[in-house]
Amino acid sequence: DVRLVDGGDPCAGRVEYYREGEWGTVCHDSWELKPADLVCKQLNCGRAVSAPTNAYFGQGSDRIWANGVVCTKDHSYLKDCFAWWFIGNKNATCSHKSDAGVVCSDHGKVRLVDGESRCSGRVEVYYRGEWGTLCDAGWGISAANVVCRQLGCGHAVWAPGEAHFGNGTGPIWLDNIRCSGTESYLWQCGVNSLGQHNCTHEQDVGVICSEEREPIKLRLVNGDNPCSGTLQVFYKGQWGTICHNSWDTNEAEVVCRQLDCGSAVSAPLRAHFGLGTGPVWVDVIDCKGDEASLLQCQSRPWGHGRCDHSRDAGVVCSDGSENAILSEIYLRSASPFQTVFSMWDIVFSAVEFQLKLINGESLCSGRLEVYHNGSWGRVFDDFWDLSDGQVACRQLECGNVIAVYTGSRYGKGKGPVWLNRVECQGDEDVLWNCNSSKLNQPQNLRKDAALICSEHRSLRLVSTEGPCTGKIEVFSDGSWGSVCHDSQNMTTANVVCRQLGCGEAMEAEYLPQKSGSVWLDEAKCLGNESSLWECSSERRRERDCASGGVAGVFCSEHKKLRLVSEEYICAGRVEIFYNGSWGTVCSDSFRKTSGDVVCRQMNCGDLKELIPDAQFGEGSGPILLDEVVCQGHESFLWACPSAPWGKHNCAHRDDVGVICKDGDVRLVDGGDSCAGRLEYYDDGEWGTICHDSWELKPADLVCKQLNCGRAVSAPTNAYFGQGSGRIWANGVVCTKDHSYLKDCFAWWFIGKENATCGHEIDAGVICSDHGKVRLVDGESRCSGRVEVYYRGEWGTLCDDGWGISAANVVCRQLGCGHAVWAPGEAHFGNGTGPIWLDNIHCSGTESYLWQCGANSLGEHDCKHDQDVGVTCSEKEKLRLSFTKDFLSITTEEREPIKLRLVNGDNPCSGTLQVFYKGQWGTICGDGWDTNNAEVVCRQLDCGSAVSAPLTAHFGSGTGPVWVDVIDCKGDEASLLQCQSKPWGHGRCDHSKDAGVVCSEKMPLRLVDGDKPCSGRVEILHNGRWGSVCDGLWDLQDADVVCKELGCGIAISAPGRAHFGEGSGEIWKDDVECDGSESRLVECPSRPWGQHNCTHRDDAGVVCSGKGEKHLSTEGPCTEHKKLRLVSEEYICAGRVEVFYNRSWGTVCSDSFRKTSGDVVCRQMNCGDLKELKPDAQFEEGLGPIWLDDVVCQGHESFLWACPSAPWGKHNCAHKDDVGVICKG
Repeated sequence: DVRLVDGGDPCAGRVEYYREGEWGTVCHDSWELKPADLVCKQLNCGRAVSAPTNAYFGQGSDRIWANGVVCTKDHSYLKDCFAWWFIGNKNATCSHKSDAGVVCSDHGKVRLVDGESRCSGRVEVYYRGEWGTLCDAGWGISAANVVCRQLGCGHAVWAPGEAHFGNGTGPIWLDNIRCSGTESYLWQCGVNSLGQHNCTHEQDVGVICSEEREPIKLRLVNGDNPCSGTLQVFYKGQWGTICHNSWDTNEAEVVCRQLDCGSAVSAPLRAHFGLGTGPVWVDVIDCKGDEASLLQCQSRPWGHGRCDHSRDAGVVCSDGSENAILSEIYLRSASPFQTVFSMWDIVFSAVEFQLKLINGESLCSGRLEVYHNGSWGRVFDDFWDLSDGQVACRQLECGNVIAVYTGSRYGKGKGPVWLNRVECQGDEDVLWNCNSSKLNQPQNLRKDAALICSEHRSLRLVSTEGPCTGKIEVFSDGSWGSVCHDSQNMTTANVVCRQLGCGEAMEAEYLPQKSGSVWLDEAKCLGNESSLWECSSERRRERDCASGGVAGVFCSEHKKLRLVSEEYICAGRVEIFYNGSWGTVCSDSFRKTSGDVVCRQMNCGDLKELIPDAQFGEGSGPILLDEVVCQGHESFLWACPSAPWGKHNCAHRDDVGVICKDGDVRLVDGGDSCAGRLEYYDDGEWGTICHDSWELKPADLVCKQLNCGRAVSAPTNAYFGQGSGRIWANGVVCTKDHSYLKDCFAWWFIGKENATCGHEIDAGVICSDHGKVRLVDGESRCSGRVEVYYRGEWGTLCDDGWGISAANVVCRQLGCGHAVWAPGEAHFGNGTGPIWLDNIHCSGTESYLWQCGANSLGEHDCKHDQDVGVTCSEKEKLRLSFTKDFLSITTEEREPIKLRLVNGDNPCSGTLQVFYKGQWGTICGDGWDTNNAEVVCRQLDCGSAVSAPLTAHFGSGTGPVWVDVIDCKGDEASLLQCQSKPWGHGRCDHSKDAGVVCSEKMPLRLVDGDKPCSGRVEILHNGRWGSVCDGLWDLQDADVVCKELGCGIAISAPGRAHFGEGSGEIWKDDVECDGSESRLVECPSRPWGQHNCTHRDDAGVVCSGKGEKHLSTEGPCTEHKKLRLVSEEYICAGRVEVFYNRSWGTVCSDSFRKTSGDVVCRQMNCGDLKELKPDAQFEEGLGPIWLDDVVCQGHESFLWACPSAPWGKHNCAHKDDVGVICKG
């Protein structure tokens, strides 16, 4: 019932839906990738890559069937989705100007096969799930040009026919092709109808394109200048080298030409400039010397080099020699302002001649200085203009020039004068390629050149809370990067805050490094600097900091906003955090527009009602703002005109409050305001939401509305307990166009008496800011003052009731082992901000601090001199340092690690690999024994250690050797708790890699299936087998299970205890694999043992079987089978055909019943059977009759899984070919 038209092929175009005997369009309101994806799947066109709107593929005509289509993960077909369905055009609320479209991943796919590269070979196109060839009738250079253009392979240089690249197999899709040569896609050319032809594969066409190899980039490194050094080539996304076999000046000549470095002087061999890194891309290249690119030279295959880096080829070009520079500058010196230099004056090495800007606001503004002959010197400002500045900015990687200055604007420089009367055209790569002259006037009469480049504002603080707090980032090399926390202190933090106009530093923060580049390390300021760039630092290009963390800062000018009330999130007294304390706002002159700014800043919509005169209670602390007059468009309240900070003529009885329109959601019974059962406020009453269609998208809106970060889970089945009273809605579906929960599609109920669901399926939400706890001002992340995060602010805990039980909960929640000390009385210093918890009562078994009893949040009778702290058992990680005579023990804090065993017979044996600092590596076998192996087996849930093989028993590993010696007692919970030499400093090679063999062969199994590779999924954990819940369970998760068990690929992922209910534990729920994992336990999921399901929801898997290939593999295997429906018009109706033994054949209608038709339709993603069509009603087929007497039960996944006569055995003719019409 769906098709795509006017897109060039069946996998792209305007969406048309078939209903009541008529095709019509769908309007684009709420149209997005999810419904588009269903269309692509329904048409066997892969996945959706785009969901165009605004009649992208042209306007339809006649009927408009629907608008506002919203699909969820529970929908399989477009017709099942939520939408406004129209009886006809007269009732449509939209026009054909807003017709929706779809582009699927299989749209317009073309490939070249059996050639020398991806840009030469036989032309094949993809249609209806199958690759086919093109007949050479009408084929020529114009059509070939279209193919080359579509593949990004340049232009066509030859368009052979007559199967020049060999005969293809499968269908012949195109014949009589008529291209003008200007088309972007082959589908835009004129052709016969797809599949109509009068030729054989002996007439298959081919093409050779001009760019039959992918482009490369070159550079020379480790030489004296950019035109000499080891040759490095960027190919397939990676830098590598070239082997020197047969390397000579012909090859070097091509390199120099390609780099614009003149001509070749020499072609050094044997890694003359040092060993390179990365792959050796090619072993032999043979150039004539006149080629424009190395790719035009003859060579052995790229990407298959067998040399090592001791044979890296090098190049020295003429433009890197002193004589070449001298002659070039001499030729330029025709200006009357210039004199001929001596060699000392003008020979500048690209390595030693550097630039910098100083005394500016950043790395990209200030006085220009040049490094030459071992010292920094000056550039005088004669003739200094924008063209000169442009070259300097480009060389400094600071973008474009904004302004140039003369007259020593940034102070007078010192030292020698290296450049004067610089005259650039503006397109030079480096400043020393510009004309310049020697100084001819006394230095004391001269002024220094200066400039500002476009990227000069290169410092920022990154957070969601404003510009004066967060992670420190600097801009360099065209991107933002962090600053390592190493050496970060309050002095450096003060400089950062002052430079940004954010006052003084209140806190120098350690933040975990998550991703991105790191540009600065060891930043050390004296305190009197005006910018970070004046402080000493190290430029850094690696992605990891030694401390594992990056620097952050909290400045005094950082401002926050909150609404204070006992009950509401989006209503209360307006308070601002400024200069280290919370204060109120006076209601004088405070109008609706100011209230709108407050509400929007709090993500609470617009203002509903102003509440003046302290109706939410009088505040305490300073009155920070008075006479606030907003226009209504401002992003922050403090951006509005007002009296100066702290200046006012009012009292706390005048404190202003607001009630916002969107204070209509809350989370209850989850321990804090950022997790719990969802409740919605309407008509004066709180009520719940049922969980049908409940998923992360609506949960995310709730979290944003509550200032709780992002949604991390959307629990169902009354996970946080059943509510009472009203049930407001069910089936909530939100799209990217919705900002608040109330805007989403849903079935809204008038009251509980009209609800179609009960409180047993109340929906819940867990947000990213739920239950956050940290330890500060201690020696490591596992010791310090305890602070909890609530309502956007960190606060402390009072020591009333505090003890080792509560401290144990904190250590457990932070993954820091157990508590060894629980001090009170502000042992780690007085905190600031609110005191959130008092009178805490924990049993010690809780998983989160919020599960303990306590006073209501914010209720206490103590001060910060009673703040509690904790020291956890994993506060210090032991590090062993070996010298000749003794062993010394120091401490270090280590980041968490992941383990796996590889190259063994099963996941519980093999070479030990450790994921550390973002990379997999191995452990040295020195001192390795079964005590160490015991810890590994326990950590992997693989039972106990059987043996601890040494000397790379399972083969040599790859990556770094992380540590040389580990000494475990055997009872540790993690390798990190064992004594060891320093991590990251291993000196062993991989011939000593440690191995492990554990008692459990496989901590994963399939049970109660009819074959070894199908059944209910069970995992071994803590010595007990348990099942997996089917929440979020899909083929990607099942595929990881099949891969781990060596059972091929997943065919289906049944839930609902398809293989029977398990018993015992349910270990995993909400498993979300991306398919790249090697083990199920590596996939994201809820914590072990946490779930909201029963054994009725146990997940299962059906795998293809041990050793079988992926079902879509198009290799020579004769047992590979495919299914298609053949008709002239429909996707989900036609003659049933099966691909077997390399050819398509038909199915006889003898004994073929509805259950068999259901299997066919479902296998084709076309729903269930609508009507059987026996006796060749879709015309007689060709080729063999493959199947007869097919009798399916209806549950089979594939037609060939049903009982039938043997393949090719039948007693019927093509007049008996069966066909189907499916509902989808």
